[in-house]
Amino acid sequence: MNAWAHLAPFAAAHAMNAGIVGLALVGILWVALRLSGKQSSRARFAIWFVGLLAVAALPFLFAQRLVSNPASSFVALPSRWAEYFVALWAIGTTVGILRIAAGLMRLRQLRSNAVGIAPASLPVATAAKLQNDGGWRDVLILRSDEVSVPMVIGFVRPAILLPSSLVPQLSEEELDVIVLHEMAHIRRWDDWTNLVQKVVKAVFFFHPAVWWIDGRLTLEREMACDEMVLAQSPSAKAYAGFLISFHEKLQSAGAPVLVQALVSKVSQLAERVTEILEAKKPAKSRVPAFAASAALLAALGAAPMLPEFVSFGNAPEIAKSQAPAKHVSTTHTYDVSAVIPSVETQVKVINASYTPGTVQPVKAKTARKRRPAPQQIAEKVPAKRPMLVVYQSAQFDGANWTICVWSVDPATNRTVQSFVLKI
Repeated sequence: MNAWAHLAPFAAAHAMNAGIVGLALVGILWVALRLSGKQSSRARFAIWFVGLLAVAALPFLFAQRLVSNPASSFVALPSRWAEYFVALWAIGTTVGILRIAAGLMRLRQLRSNAVGIAPASLPVATAAKLQNDGGWRDVLILRSDEVSVPMVIGFVRPAILLPSSLVPQLSEEELDVIVLHEMAHIRRWDDWTNLVQKVVKAVFFFHPAVWWIDGRLTLEREMACDEMVLAQSPSAKAYAGFLISFHEKLQSAGAPVLVQALVSKVSQLAERVTEILEAKKPAKSRVPAFAASAALLAALGAAPMLPEFVSFGNAPEIAKSQAPAKHVSTTHTYDVSAVIPSVETQVKVINASYTPGTVQPVKAKTARKRRPAPQQIAEKVPAKRPMLVVYQSAQFDGANWTICVWSVDPATNRTVQSFVLKI
């Protein structure tokens, strides 16, 4: 069996089990946040971002658990399915990463084609914000004919990109609000957290929990910037009205990948406006704010102790490819050599409590003489419980056991089930 056949079930099982636990983790975080009462958008964003990283780390936690404490799974699937799943996973991840790379190239192109706006032509208050609110990163204001919405581009040298058609229409107050909002993105390092968010989504594109958290983070990121604008704006109603009118002007124009735009979807804009108008209301917290963080840590700590929900194996494939087996019932000592005199025949004895389809093939031994007595080789057999391999010349008293007789196909060197004996 090649490395791919070993790796695919291993990776697929981790992804499946982590996906199930990830959904439960999202539910725990959601309930914890609901019980925590009204929290700031910055706090909710931080919790959901840590939750996203936790969901991404779950496959590695399951890998450690499976190595240190293997357990029986609730559902066993054919290993061939795992190979298909991992192949599709690799293709989807490659497409997602290429899309991110294309977005980065697009941002670089936008910056190189943009035209700078001289600081002297900006209002004094706006120029002061650019100089003082960017931290150690210098921030420029650029205009471009290739964009339809204001946005922040750049990771090391960020810039606020304004549509060329929009610049003449902006009043000093509107320009000041736009700069405040986009500078909030820069101060929060949203460009980097958004990149991490998109990479995780590209790798775990099949994970519904990742998609849900991604949407939540996108909304909470904008709300957190709204909170920072409101901290420097005297009127929440005026800011909410500005967002609505600005959205109507732009008609929800699309933005390239990996940018944070001032306007968003209509549904998200409605939630943002509601949050802005209720920002002055006191929070009514019934449970301390750290409840969500505590729930997250508890869930991560319990993940390695959870059972294996899904596993992949060869048994269903073997059962499908083999000819129908003969069934013989007996209460006496059974002489294996009386049934199949072939020298290469091997007999596997498995506890009768096993369900059909759980038998694993044993590769034929080469350059080894047969022995007249049973030999215990449980440590060498790929099974979850001890097995016995009995060679054909042996007498075996197998009361309450099921004996599966296998022979070796010399053309393919693969084992083929001949029949099953229920003793």
